[in-house]
Formats: sequence, C-alpha cells, structure tokens
Amino acid sequence: MSSQTSSYTIIITALPVEFNAVIEHLQNIHEVEHPAGTIYEVGNFSSENQDWNIAVIQAGMGNPRTAFETERAINFFNPSLVIFVGVAGGLKDVNLGDVVAATKVYGFEYGKAEQQFKTRAEFGESTYSLIQRALAVSRRDNWLNRIQGIQALNNPPRAFVGAIAAGEKIVASTNSQSYKLLKINFSDALAVEMEGFGFFRAIHANHHVEALMIRGISDMIDNKSKADASGSQEIASCHAAAFAFEVLAKLKKNVNTTNELTNQNHSGILIEQKASDNAKQFGQANGNIYFGCTEKKIRDNILDQTRIIEDKTQEFVGRQFVFDAINKFIETNSRGYFIVRGDPGIGKSALAAQLVKTKACVHHFNIRAEGISKASNFMTNICAQLIAAYDLDYKTLPPDTTQDSGFLSKLLGEISDKLGSDKKLIMVVDALDEVDNTDTTSGANVLYLPMTVPAGIYIVATMRRDKAVKLRIECEQKYFDIKQDDDKNLADISKYIASTSEREGIQTYISKQDIDNKAFISILTETSQGNFIYLYYVLPEIERGAYTNLALTAIPVGLKNYYEDHWGRMRAQDEEAWFKYKLPVIVALTVVKAPISIDLILDFSKVPKKYRIRAVLQEWWQFLYELQVTYQGGLQKRYRMYHASFHDFLAEKEEIADEFVDLKAAHEQIANTLWDDLFDE
Repeated sequence: MSSQTSSYTIIITALPVEFNAVIEHLQNIHEVEHPAGTIYEVGNFSSENQDWNIAVIQAGMGNPRTAFETERAINFFNPSLVIFVGVAGGLKDVNLGDVVAATKVYGFEYGKAEQQFKTRAEFGESTYSLIQRALAVSRRDNWLNRIQGIQALNNPPRAFVGAIAAGEKIVASTNSQSYKLLKINFSDALAVEMEGFGFFRAIHANHHVEALMIRGISDMIDNKSKADASGSQEIASCHAAAFAFEVLAKLKKNVNTTNELTNQNHSGILIEQKASDNAKQFGQANGNIYFGCTEKKIRDNILDQTRIIEDKTQEFVGRQFVFDAINKFIETNSRGYFIVRGDPGIGKSALAAQLVKTKACVHHFNIRAEGISKASNFMTNICAQLIAAYDLDYKTLPPDTTQDSGFLSKLLGEISDKLGSDKKLIMVVDALDEVDNTDTTSGANVLYLPMTVPAGIYIVATMRRDKAVKLRIECEQKYFDIKQDDDKNLADISKYIASTSEREGIQTYISKQDIDNKAFISILTETSQGNFIYLYYVLPEIERGAYTNLALTAIPVGLKNYYEDHWGRMRAQDEEAWFKYKLPVIVALTVVKAPISIDLILDFSKVPKKYRIRAVLQEWWQFLYELQVTYQGGLQKRYRMYHASFHDFLAEKEEIADEFVDLKAAHEQIANTLWDDLFDE
C-alpha cells in the first residue's frame, strides 16, 4: 500500500456475526491479502457526502489479538479512519439491542492483586470529532433505517454515547468478581467487552488515525448463554453496524482526511486548524491537531506527548480564571507571550495539557526526568508540527534548525501571512524552568524562543515562580502568577477535593472521623496549602486507608511536609533494609535523568535482587511514573519520578549523602554504564 494516507477506512470486528453484519452494507466486495496471509474483505459504501472504500477484518476475540490486527491493518492500508463494530454486555442504562458509541474504553483489569484488588486502570478514547458525530446521530432515529438482517423492533433500539470497559475474560454473572469490580470502580461504564482497550492501544501508536468504537448490547451479563441462543448477538451486531454506517454517511466529504473548520472553544479563543485541504488528525489526545500529508522525514521529528496530556488532564477541574486571562490577552493584543508562573505542584502542566487538549494548540512539554529538556528537542518538535499543521513546503528540517531561533521565526512568519486577520496560532510550551541550557548559546533565550513574534502568533508558556529563566521579550507580553493562597486557586482546590470525596475509601475515612463532606473539603483545602500535587498524593492514600487512624487535622500540612512524612515512615519501617537496599534504589531513580528499567536500577544501585527493587518501587509507587517502551522487539517497563518537586526534594536531601550514599560515585556509575542499553540504540 502507499506510504501516503490512503482512501481506505478500516472496520475491525471480533466475531463472525459482527463481520457479517458489516459486510451487509458493502457492495463490490473482493478479497485483499496481506503479505503475511491476513485476508481482508474490501468493498464500497456510498452516501450523499462521500464514496467510501471499506476494508473489513475479523480480528478474533481479546485485546491482544485486536491490538495486533488493528496495527497490522493500519500499517497495510494506512487509513485515516478506523471503526470497531461489535457486541458487548450491558452494565447499566442499556437494554438488549441498544447501541453504545464509546467516548472511552477502560482497561479495567489493570492493577495490583493484594488482599483487596487495587485498580490502576488505563483507557483509550475515541476521536473527539467522531464522538460529536455519534452524539448527533444518536439524537435522531434515522440510523434505524439502515438496520439489515435480523430485526426485533417491538421496542426500537436506543443509541448511547458513553464509557465502556474492556477486560480479558467474558463477564457472565453479576455475582462475579469482575462485575463487582466494574460496579465499584467503573460505575460510568455502560457496557463491557474484550477488545476495546487493545483497539485503542493500536490507535494510540498511530496518531494520524481517527477512531470510534460502536457496540451493540447482546446480553445483560446474567443469562448470557440464553440471550446468545435467542439470536441476540446477531441483532446487536446488525444494530451496531447500522449505527456505524449512519456515522459514515453523515461525515462530510473527505472528513476523515480534511478539517475545514476553525475551533471556537468555551473561552472564546479562536484557533486556526485548517492546515490545508488534505490535512489529517495528529491525535485526539494531542488536542485534535490536524496535520497535512507531510513528508515522513518531517513527521518523524514530532514528539508523541499524548500520554502526558492524557495523564495531566485526568479529573481536570477549574482554572477558568486563567483561561479567561489568556483569552483576554489574545483579544486585546495582536500577538505576544503569555507566561503562567506558579509554585511547584500548583498545576501548571495540567493547565498546559488542558489548553492543548481543548484548544488544539501546537505544543511542547519539557520533561527533565525523560531527557526532553533541551532546545534541540523543542526546535525539531515544534518546527515539524508547524510545517505539518500548516502544510508548509519543506521536505526535511534544515541542518541549522536547532542552532538558533532563525528557522522557527521564518516558519512563524510564513504562518502569520497565511492566517489572515481573524485567525490565531497558539503555541503551548510547558516547564521552561526544567530546560537544560547546555546546548544553547550563552545569553540566548531559553529554548531559543524568539524575542518577538509576528501578528496572529501567541506563545503560552509555564514556569516556576522561584526559578530564574532567561527570556528576553520585545513584543506584547503578560506574566500571570497563580498563587497558592489566591481565593480562585483555593476554590479550584476545593472543587477538585469535592469531585473525589464520594469515592468509597474516602467516604469510609470521613465516616470514621465523624465529619461530613463539607468539613473534609474545608480542612483538606487548608492542609493542601493550595497545591494540587499534594492532593494527587494524599487523596489516594486516604482512599486506600493509609491514614485510617489519623485525624484529618494530623495529616502533614503542605507538599514538603508530606514528602518528609513519607520519607520518615519508609525509613522507620526497617532501618537495616533502608540502608541496605531501599535508599540505593531511591538514589538510582533520583540521579538518572531518564525513565529507567529494573535491570538498570539493579546495575546502578548494586541491589542484587530484583524482587527487592520491585518492593521498593511498590512502596514509593505514588511518586513514580511507569511507562512501557519498545525495547529489543518487546515492551519494557521503565520508571521515573512523577513530579519534579519530589525529584528536587530527594536530590537536596542531606541524608542521602550522610547515610553512606555517594552521589558522585552514583553519577560516575551511570556515566560508565552502556547508555545504548537504556535507549536501545
């Protein structure tokens, strides 16, 4: 298949009944064989807006198989749109035959099996624009006219748009542990199935692809075998397929490869998204940024920071006062810099991520712990995004792209000329304080940011208030400080606590302390000192019972005191173990400025047993960020400190040096290690 985005749309199914229901809507069907032997049925579907070439695959049951076949199909056909059509078991609100278009799919069985299972669920999301189209289709009954095959319309099926859960086993009883887990931890899920999470993992790795999952309800968990025997899977498959093809029919001409709209969001910031008539989506989790059919040598320079955006925007609340200030600056200035400053943990990165996700901004997140902190990282990423988003005529990045701000300024000038008077380009740059300036010329701006920008160009950046950053600006500018004790910040803190206070573990704590929700919110707001990262750590500990016998007023006040408290608790458990293997593991995580595998922690710390390393990682799990990377043909787990403030707390800890740990020796140990092993080069 062509390396350019093709005219194909892929529909993935798991079961024969699902596959057959989809095929009923196609004409001129013929086989296409993958070089490895996979057989696709390819046919045509016509609507008022577009003629579609549809490739259909029966992937089989289960998340792993679905992920594999979806990835293979994407690599073979190189589509812009992929839809999963299948059946599912109903969990709430739905009846047999109803249809659910997924906003997101939880991988609900991920977690840790202790005496009580602790969920650490991940999720994938359908593309925003397709969710909106599904909502529009669900509000009308026109899709019912497309139902083919078996029909049972004494009570016409309804269409829902909401969350779905995916596991690794069939849930066939409301008395099962899986069902109880779903009801407790994923109460918003309308249905449960076995392929959705694998489907979205494959989509996650292919950011040019838009995706939607559609499920027909074939059983209501109990009496599943009886429902299946009655033909419910055939009926549900037909309904799901009908809904899917109505979505396709309503998409505008080339909507899967073109975005012809600008986006006016709730705060009134107008962002130019029309890159060109052949623009395509870079990724929903990246904020619906649409990139043109750009040369691979350009696209390869774009950093995939999707998981950072997803992580930082989970349970996001508030910050409207900041968004309003940004909006006002853009409305009253023709260009310029808007710099958000705040203390560590106050939510600057979350704010930047939410801005990207909701307003489709070109973006760059500096992450010191992952080695994404130099001007060269920024320049190649941002310049490639700009070229792709605005379909600029460059086949490769010039050799001097990372040497100064010259090429970036040139691109911004070209885009300014294309924007016109009513369009804006907003660039988001997070964590200027985490930048490593060793690859910039002395006296130059941080990241080689230009001193001035042309009309219609706005740079929104974040940084800590207590860090000096070299940034000379000679155009319109505004520094906006988020202060911990500001009433608006504290109101957002209270709103966030309120959003979590109904969780079962927190309600158990509130009840035991003989207080009400209002008192819990008020006291914890004060205890947090206006810091979101404090809540990120403390609320899960309250939820899992770590403070069961501790009054709310006795919980450590403020972020640094919380760090000190956890440090002291971990050390006091077993001082011999602390010195022997716990502290060396922590030091390894502190001094390595990149995500690190257990194997390399073993090398750096000299702790000989992997099970001991895993035990330390578990004790400090709330401070760690776990990610999976491709390594030597497989996946490898790596770990880094979740937040820079905790990394700094550890790095400054005098006890690390006092307690027989030689940081200099640790650095030398790292320097002498084969770094190719770390980065798989």
